[in-house]
Amino acid sequence: MFTYFLIYMFTYFLIYLFSYFLIFLFTCLLIFLSTLFFISWKAYRSVRKLKKRNKNQKRTPSKYPNLKPLWMAIFSDIIGFSLLIAVTPNFTTLFGISFLQVSLISSANGLFSFISAPIWGKLSDKYGRKPLLQISQLGTLLGFAILAFSGSYEMIIISRIVDGIFGGNFPIAKASINDVVEPKDMAREMTNMGIAHNLANLFAPALGGFLYIQFGLMGPGLAAAFTSIFTLTLTYFKYKETAPIKIGIIGNEAKSTSQTEPETESKPETESKPETESDMEKISKSNPKPDNIHGMAPMDREKWYKNPSLIRALSIMGFSSFGFMTLISNFANFAYAKFSLDATTLGLLLMLTAVVQVITRFTIYIPLLKKLGEYLLALIGFVIYLIVFIAFYFLTELYQFVVILVFFSLATSATRGSMTSFISNLANPWERGNVQGIATSLDTFAQIIGPLIGGTLLTYFDLKWFTSVSWVFMLIALVLLVTAKQMRHDLSQKNENFHKVQLNHKAKSEAQP
Repeated sequence: MFTYFLIYMFTYFLIYLFSYFLIFLFTCLLIFLSTLFFISWKAYRSVRKLKKRNKNQKRTPSKYPNLKPLWMAIFSDIIGFSLLIAVTPNFTTLFGISFLQVSLISSANGLFSFISAPIWGKLSDKYGRKPLLQISQLGTLLGFAILAFSGSYEMIIISRIVDGIFGGNFPIAKASINDVVEPKDMAREMTNMGIAHNLANLFAPALGGFLYIQFGLMGPGLAAAFTSIFTLTLTYFKYKETAPIKIGIIGNEAKSTSQTEPETESKPETESKPETESDMEKISKSNPKPDNIHGMAPMDREKWYKNPSLIRALSIMGFSSFGFMTLISNFANFAYAKFSLDATTLGLLLMLTAVVQVITRFTIYIPLLKKLGEYLLALIGFVIYLIVFIAFYFLTELYQFVVILVFFSLATSATRGSMTSFISNLANPWERGNVQGIATSLDTFAQIIGPLIGGTLLTYFDLKWFTSVSWVFMLIALVLLVTAKQMRHDLSQKNENFHKVQLNHKAKSEAQP
């Protein structure tokens, strides 16, 4: 009897302890949700104040309606990729391969994207953004379909190669943004790509992990293919062409008139007929044809590689991309090796960090961008990168990992958004697609080398050295940015020229009856 009594008391004690543990968990959850609601409310209030403060300005981010379907398409496309983030570490057990071999999957995709991205960007300059965007999205759909029915490591490699060959989504999207967004709004609009990543990470990795556990690789593969179908449909029905060669507007004129109706003047018929050759030349220059859309002959246009400031901006982007891709491409593998997280748990971790990242973006990044400007914010971002990568060396607990990811996200928003803005503003209007294709190629070249470096570090070195190479790349990028005096001067000059165009356009509008 005494033994039964001890068992009964011990069981009762466990139930009693468990009930209090549940109450404690519920209280923590309630505190977390309340804090989340409070921070979200503060973010909402901050955004409303910013909108009220800028209500008298001519341009606000909401004044770019052509970009709304583009953002939705990008978001859907990122969801398809994010569904697979939490799945890839499981390939080590599914196919019996090392982390280095897992990294080869990303490298294969990056190699073919590196080759194809400039081609897609240049073709979009010539034939328009929309048709090339649709072809690229069809290729992404085909790649995900192959992945869904892959039964071997080799088939997964083939599926990622197909996706890489048609990797024109992002360079064309960036070129389309360049077509309509003003320089002062460029950094904020470009960082929306980071927001799209964070929003996709709110649910896609967790969903991908759940589908993988329930249905195997076919689950997340088909889900990613369905998102590509939605993206393709959205682009076909909602996206409007923005390429200068298609709409007949160029450079800053396109940005200053993209949201207004074209001005027309009714002139007497006699005035419309040119009487001299010089008059013909004037009319030809003021009304350029598609083959001379930028007001100058193709041979007279300055090439991007002759612009030292643009080369400096691309170099900074390149080194930062190497540091970024070395870490981010092996992020899931690192979490799997360090904390033994399964696909679902890793997806939930990404969801939690994404929530914090989105809130951080609206409460910290946007106010800092307005107060400090793009250049200073980029400097701060690179310094945060260096500190975060050192913190990885001392990482021991999962909560520390979450905190590090939050600061990593803030640094990413500050640096990549600003650098993309620098490249966009320094590029000439007649080769925006080409330059964005080159910038994307730098990203994809980093996607070739970065995963291999990260996979090698995870396979052959201690985990604490995982971010050592990324730290070196970010240090080089920081030095290049600090010493970029000519680039800062050219960016300032570009902004001044743009404001002059705006003022001239405003004066012409006010002068008309």
